Amino acid sequence: MFFIVPWRHYSLIGTLHASGAGAFRNYQTTEKVIEEFIDKINAAYPGAALTREDVFHVHQGFLPMVRIKGQANEVKLVRESQVYDHEQEDGIAGLITVVGVKYTTARNVAQTTVDLAVKKLGRRVCVCQTHLTPIYGGHIDRFNDFLVRAIANRPCELSPEIIKHLVYTYGSQYLQVLKYLAEKPSWSQTITKLSPLIQAEVIHATREEMVQKLADVIQRRTELGAAGLPDEACLWLCADLVAAELGWDQTRRDQEIDEVRAAYTTTKLSVREQAGVN
Repeated sequence: MFFIVPWRHYSLIGTLHASGAGAFRNYQTTEKVIEEFIDKINAAYPGAALTREDVFHVHQGFLPMVRIKGQANEVKLVRESQVYDHEQEDGIAGLITVVGVKYTTARNVAQTTVDLAVKKLGRRVCVCQTHLTPIYGGHIDRFNDFLVRAIANRPCELSPEIIKHLVYTYGSQYLQVLKYLAEKPSWSQTITKLSPLIQAEVIHATREEMVQKLADVIQRRTELGAAGLPDEACLWLCADLVAAELGWDQTRRDQEIDEVRAAYTTTKLSVREQAGVN
């Protein structure tokens, strides 16, 4: 079963499951795999008529799986998270292994794991409160009402689209990003025309989310690199913002930008200008 999901200016298409062998660090999605996947999508949905030029980025990851007997190339994903008590399984005291597969159940798995560890340590602690504690930015009773109020109360220099983006990204903590505008109003400007992401988000990520590399901003703290390598103007602007915060010189800026470029070229996907792409 395949899915084609509208996502910002693009579509997410997936997923392909295959067995992985060898060192994870060296794994790459090859051109052959991409071409074969395109053929499968076109066979299932001829109207898509996809070509290699339609592929802007490939997301890959590793999940626990088991092999299907009698089918060498087929795998079955482990669907449920697992907590292994090695004292019970292998007679090894003090060792717990967690295999997580779903973000949506992560808090429950964490509670199960911590409760088991506390029990083994013989500690007396309060009852876990995770089921009562909102995630960061989750102090919202009715999301649509919260969003309407946020847009109505927005600073005049910010569009409704930008506020919507901030609320969807940071939830009830979106004002923590807006506070930087008092320090420097120009940080209200967007990084690129392709995204409502503003410069203040890069500042926030650097000061509050432990950014140490330009790749942290592009690939991990924001959506800027989620659909492929951003254009040069975006890379340089982000590098300048982070450099001013962390005290980088020109040599360090050049190095950071080169590292981001390399992170995308190793996937063997060509770098293109991203504008109006489906």
